[in-house]
Amino acid sequence: MTRFALFYQSVISDWNHGNAHFLRGLMRALQARGHSVVCYEQVDNWSLTNLLQSNPRAIEDFSSAFPDLHYERYSLSGFDRWVDDRLAEADIAIVHEWNDPSVIKHIGESGVRAFFHDTHYRVVLDEAYRSSLGLENFEGILAYSPSVAERYCALGFRKVFVLHEAADTTVFKPEPVEKNTDVVFVGNYGDGDRSDELEDFVIGLLALQYPRPHRLQLSAGGPPCTASTICRTPSRDTHHSRLRGAGGRCLSDLPAMARHGSAVRGRA
Repeated sequence: MTRFALFYQSVISDWNHGNAHFLRGLMRALQARGHSVVCYEQVDNWSLTNLLQSNPRAIEDFSSAFPDLHYERYSLSGFDRWVDDRLAEADIAIVHEWNDPSVIKHIGESGVRAFFHDTHYRVVLDEAYRSSLGLENFEGILAYSPSVAERYCALGFRKVFVLHEAADTTVFKPEPVEKNTDVVFVGNYGDGDRSDELEDFVIGLLALQYPRPHRLQLSAGGPPCTASTICRTPSRDTHHSRLRGAGGRCLSDLPAMARHGSAVRGRA
Protein backbone atom coordinates (compact mmCIF):
# COMPACT_ATOMS: atom_id res chain seq x y z
CA MET A 1 0.00 0.00 0.00
CA THR A 2 1.22 3.47 -0.90
CA ARG A 3 0.08 6.46 1.13
CA PHE A 4 -0.83 9.41 -1.12
CA ALA A 5 -1.17 13.01 0.06
CA LEU A 6 -2.90 15.15 -2.57
CA PHE A 7 -2.89 18.94 -2.47
CA TYR A 8 -5.50 20.48 -4.77
CA GLN A 9 -7.70 23.54 -4.80
CA SER A 10 -10.68 21.44 -3.76
CA VAL A 11 -12.11 17.94 -3.89
CA ILE A 12 -15.27 19.19 -2.20
CA SER A 13 -16.25 21.84 -4.74
CA ASP A 14 -16.57 21.68 -8.51
CA TRP A 15 -17.76 25.29 -8.77
CA ASN A 16 -15.88 26.54 -11.85
CA HIS A 17 -13.40 23.80 -10.99
CA GLY A 18 -13.56 20.91 -13.43
CA ASN A 19 -10.46 19.29 -11.92
CA ALA A 20 -12.63 18.17 -9.01
CA HIS A 21 -14.39 15.59 -11.21
CA PHE A 22 -11.13 14.00 -12.30
CA LEU A 23 -9.68 14.25 -8.79
CA ARG A 24 -12.57 12.33 -7.24
CA GLY A 25 -12.19 9.58 -9.81
CA LEU A 26 -8.42 9.47 -9.29
CA MET A 27 -8.86 9.08 -5.54
CA ARG A 28 -11.35 6.27 -5.97
CA ALA A 29 -9.14 4.51 -8.51
CA LEU A 30 -6.15 4.61 -6.16
CA GLN A 31 -8.23 3.39 -3.24
CA ALA A 32 -9.64 0.55 -5.33
CA ARG A 33 -6.07 -0.60 -5.84
CA GLY A 34 -5.48 -0.73 -2.09
CA HIS A 35 -3.75 2.61 -1.59
CA SER A 36 -4.46 5.24 1.06
CA VAL A 37 -5.45 8.68 -0.21
CA VAL A 38 -6.15 11.97 1.54
CA CYS A 39 -6.81 15.26 -0.24
CA TYR A 40 -5.80 18.49 1.48
CA GLU A 41 -7.33 21.81 0.51
CA GLN A 42 -7.07 25.37 1.74
CA VAL A 43 -10.04 26.24 3.93
CA ASP A 44 -10.86 29.45 2.03
CA ASN A 45 -10.12 28.24 -1.49
CA TRP A 46 -11.78 30.18 -4.29
CA SER A 47 -14.00 27.41 -5.64
CA LEU A 48 -15.48 26.29 -2.33
CA THR A 49 -15.93 29.86 -1.11
CA ASN A 50 -18.12 30.61 -4.13
CA LEU A 51 -20.02 27.34 -3.90
CA LEU A 52 -20.88 27.94 -0.24
CA GLN A 53 -22.45 31.25 -1.18
CA SER A 54 -25.04 29.46 -3.31
CA ASN A 55 -25.23 26.25 -1.28
CA PRO A 56 -24.30 26.64 2.42
CA ARG A 57 -24.60 22.86 2.83
CA ALA A 58 -22.14 22.04 0.08
CA ILE A 59 -19.62 20.38 2.41
CA GLU A 60 -22.28 18.20 4.00
CA ASP A 61 -23.69 17.34 0.56
CA PHE A 62 -20.26 16.30 -0.66
CA SER A 63 -19.63 14.09 2.37
CA SER A 64 -22.99 12.44 1.82
CA ALA A 65 -22.40 11.86 -1.90
CA PHE A 66 -18.75 10.77 -1.53
CA PRO A 67 -18.43 9.21 1.94
CA ASP A 68 -15.39 7.20 0.84
CA LEU A 69 -13.25 10.20 -0.10
CA HIS A 70 -11.09 11.53 2.72
CA TYR A 71 -10.10 15.17 2.91
CA GLU A 72 -8.74 17.70 5.36
CA ARG A 73 -8.85 21.48 5.22
CA TYR A 74 -6.02 23.72 6.30
CA SER A 75 -5.18 27.37 6.87
CA LEU A 76 -2.03 29.04 5.62
CA SER A 77 -1.42 30.24 9.17
CA GLY A 78 0.94 27.71 10.74
CA PHE A 79 0.91 25.64 7.56
CA ASP A 80 4.55 24.54 7.58
CA ARG A 81 4.39 22.69 10.88
CA TRP A 82 0.93 21.32 10.15
CA VAL A 83 1.87 19.92 6.75
CA ASP A 84 5.15 18.44 7.94
CA ASP A 85 3.15 16.22 10.31
CA ARG A 86 0.93 15.05 7.43
CA LEU A 87 3.83 14.48 5.05
CA ALA A 88 5.57 12.34 7.68
CA GLU A 89 2.71 9.87 7.19
CA ALA A 90 2.80 9.96 3.36
CA ASP A 91 4.86 8.11 0.78
CA ILE A 92 4.01 10.32 -2.20
CA ALA A 93 2.66 13.86 -2.44
CA ILE A 94 0.99 15.23 -5.56
CA VAL A 95 0.68 19.01 -5.61
CA HIS A 96 -1.57 20.75 -8.12
CA GLU A 97 -0.51 24.05 -9.66
CA TRP A 98 -3.59 25.82 -8.25
CA ASN A 99 -2.14 26.14 -4.75
CA ASP A 100 -0.56 29.02 -2.94
CA PRO A 101 3.09 29.28 -4.10
CA SER A 102 4.31 28.93 -0.52
CA VAL A 103 2.47 25.60 -0.24
CA ILE A 104 4.01 24.28 -3.45
CA LYS A 105 7.50 25.40 -2.52
CA HIS A 106 7.41 24.00 1.02
CA ILE A 107 6.19 20.56 -0.04
CA GLY A 108 8.84 20.39 -2.74
CA GLU A 109 11.52 21.10 -0.15
CA SER A 110 10.08 18.78 2.51
CA GLY A 111 11.96 15.66 1.44
CA VAL A 112 8.88 13.60 0.61
CA ARG A 113 8.60 12.15 -2.91
CA ALA A 114 6.61 14.92 -4.53
CA PHE A 115 5.15 15.38 -8.01
CA PHE A 116 3.87 18.66 -9.44
CA HIS A 117 0.59 18.36 -11.37
CA ASP A 118 0.04 21.06 -13.99
CA THR A 119 -3.29 21.35 -15.80
CA HIS A 120 -2.71 24.82 -17.21
CA TYR A 121 -0.17 26.88 -19.15
CA ARG A 122 0.44 29.56 -16.52
CA VAL A 123 3.50 27.96 -14.96
CA VAL A 124 5.38 27.21 -18.18
CA LEU A 125 4.67 30.66 -19.62
CA ASP A 126 5.50 32.78 -16.56
CA GLU A 127 9.18 32.41 -15.75
CA ALA A 128 9.12 34.59 -12.63
CA TYR A 129 6.17 32.72 -11.17
CA ARG A 130 7.68 29.35 -12.07
CA SER A 131 10.94 30.25 -10.37
CA SER A 132 9.10 30.99 -7.12
CA LEU A 133 7.74 27.43 -6.89
CA GLY A 134 11.00 25.51 -6.54
CA LEU A 135 9.97 22.90 -9.10
CA GLU A 136 13.54 21.61 -9.27
CA ASN A 137 12.88 19.97 -5.89
CA PHE A 138 10.03 17.82 -7.22
CA GLU A 139 10.70 14.29 -8.40
CA GLY A 140 8.65 14.78 -11.53
CA ILE A 141 6.10 16.84 -13.43
CA LEU A 142 2.63 15.51 -14.26
CA ALA A 143 1.39 17.45 -17.28
CA TYR A 144 -2.20 17.22 -18.42
CA SER A 145 -1.38 17.22 -22.14
CA PRO A 146 1.51 16.37 -24.47
CA SER A 147 1.88 20.05 -25.41
CA VAL A 148 2.35 21.09 -21.77
CA ALA A 149 4.76 18.18 -21.27
CA GLU A 150 6.79 19.31 -24.27
CA ARG A 151 7.10 22.79 -22.83
CA TYR A 152 8.45 21.41 -19.56
CA CYS A 153 10.94 19.24 -21.44
CA ALA A 154 12.08 22.29 -23.39
CA LEU A 155 12.67 24.06 -20.08
CA GLY A 156 15.05 21.29 -19.02
CA PHE A 157 12.85 19.13 -16.81
CA ARG A 158 13.77 15.48 -17.35
CA LYS A 159 11.02 13.55 -15.59
CA VAL A 160 7.82 14.72 -17.23
CA PHE A 161 4.77 12.48 -17.53
CA VAL A 162 1.44 13.08 -19.25
CA LEU A 163 -1.47 12.63 -16.85
CA HIS A 164 -4.53 13.64 -18.79
CA GLU A 165 -7.84 14.29 -17.11
CA ALA A 166 -10.44 11.59 -17.70
CA ALA A 167 -14.02 10.77 -16.81
CA ASP A 168 -14.77 9.44 -13.35
CA THR A 169 -16.41 6.16 -14.35
CA THR A 170 -17.80 5.60 -10.86
CA VAL A 171 -20.18 8.48 -11.66
CA PHE A 172 -20.17 8.99 -15.43
CA LYS A 173 -21.29 5.69 -16.91
CA PRO A 174 -24.10 4.30 -19.08
CA GLU A 175 -27.42 3.91 -17.32
CA PRO A 176 -30.05 1.30 -18.25
CA VAL A 177 -32.78 3.83 -18.90
CA GLU A 178 -34.98 4.63 -21.83
CA LYS A 179 -33.53 7.26 -24.16
CA ASN A 180 -35.46 10.52 -24.07
CA THR A 181 -33.01 12.95 -25.63
CA ASP A 182 -30.32 12.91 -28.30
CA VAL A 183 -27.52 15.05 -26.88
CA VAL A 184 -26.45 15.90 -23.34
CA PHE A 185 -23.64 18.41 -22.90
CA VAL A 186 -22.09 19.06 -19.48
CA GLY A 187 -19.35 21.65 -19.38
CA ASN A 188 -18.53 25.30 -19.88
CA TYR A 189 -17.39 27.39 -22.77
CA GLY A 190 -14.00 28.28 -21.26
CA ASP A 191 -14.02 32.06 -21.67
CA GLY A 192 -13.91 31.75 -25.43
CA ASP A 193 -11.18 29.16 -25.87
CA ARG A 194 -13.73 26.42 -26.55
CA SER A 195 -16.38 28.51 -28.29
CA ASP A 196 -15.25 27.76 -31.83
CA GLU A 197 -14.98 24.03 -31.13
CA LEU A 198 -18.47 23.94 -29.64
CA GLU A 199 -19.86 25.82 -32.62
CA ASP A 200 -18.07 23.57 -35.14
CA PHE A 201 -18.40 20.12 -33.59
CA VAL A 202 -21.56 20.35 -31.46
CA ILE A 203 -23.86 23.24 -32.27
CA GLY A 204 -23.11 23.24 -36.00
CA LEU A 205 -23.70 19.52 -36.40
CA LEU A 206 -26.95 19.68 -34.46
CA ALA A 207 -28.11 22.59 -36.55
CA LEU A 208 -27.81 20.39 -39.64
CA GLN A 209 -30.08 17.79 -38.07
CA TYR A 210 -32.74 19.95 -36.43
CA PRO A 211 -34.86 22.48 -38.34
CA ARG A 212 -34.65 26.11 -37.38
CA PRO A 213 -35.01 27.71 -35.00
CA HIS A 214 -32.56 25.38 -33.24
CA ARG A 215 -32.74 26.07 -29.52
CA LEU A 216 -31.08 24.71 -26.42
CA GLN A 217 -32.58 24.48 -22.96
CA LEU A 218 -30.37 24.94 -19.89
CA SER A 219 -31.03 22.56 -17.03
CA ALA A 220 -31.24 25.17 -14.31
CA GLY A 221 -34.34 26.92 -15.55
CA GLY A 222 -34.80 30.18 -17.34
CA PRO A 223 -35.95 30.59 -20.93
CA PRO A 224 -34.47 28.57 -23.78
CA CYS A 225 -31.55 30.33 -25.40
CA THR A 226 -29.87 30.14 -28.75
CA ALA A 227 -26.65 28.28 -29.37
CA SER A 228 -24.69 31.50 -29.77
CA THR A 229 -25.97 32.72 -26.40
CA ILE A 230 -24.63 29.64 -24.65
CA CYS A 231 -21.24 29.82 -26.32
CA ARG A 232 -20.73 33.52 -25.88
CA THR A 233 -22.25 34.42 -22.53
CA PRO A 234 -20.24 37.45 -21.31
CA SER A 235 -19.80 36.18 -17.74
CA ARG A 236 -18.31 32.74 -17.23
CA ASP A 237 -19.55 32.67 -13.65
CA THR A 238 -23.10 33.55 -14.67
CA HIS A 239 -23.11 30.89 -17.37
CA HIS A 240 -21.70 28.27 -15.05
CA SER A 241 -24.14 29.03 -12.24
CA ARG A 242 -27.07 28.77 -14.64
CA LEU A 243 -25.91 25.35 -15.72
CA ARG A 244 -25.46 24.32 -12.11
CA GLY A 245 -28.72 25.70 -10.84
CA ALA A 246 -29.59 28.04 -8.03
CA GLY A 247 -28.79 25.40 -5.43
CA GLY A 248 -25.35 24.71 -6.85
CA ARG A 249 -25.44 21.23 -8.38
CA CYS A 250 -22.62 18.90 -7.40
CA LEU A 251 -21.16 16.04 -9.41
CA SER A 252 -23.53 13.59 -7.72
CA ASP A 253 -26.48 15.29 -9.44
CA LEU A 254 -25.18 14.73 -12.96
CA PRO A 255 -26.32 11.12 -13.50
CA ALA A 256 -29.87 12.12 -12.64
CA MET A 257 -29.60 15.11 -14.98
CA ALA A 258 -28.38 12.85 -17.76
CA ARG A 259 -31.16 10.28 -17.18
CA HIS A 260 -33.77 12.98 -17.64
CA GLY A 261 -31.94 14.68 -20.48
CA SER A 262 -32.01 17.92 -18.54
CA ALA A 263 -28.46 19.17 -18.95
CA VAL A 264 -28.70 20.61 -22.46
CA ARG A 265 -31.36 19.61 -24.94
CA GLY A 266 -31.47 20.00 -28.68
CA ARG A 267 -35.00 20.79 -29.78
CA ALA A 268 -36.78 21.29 -33.05
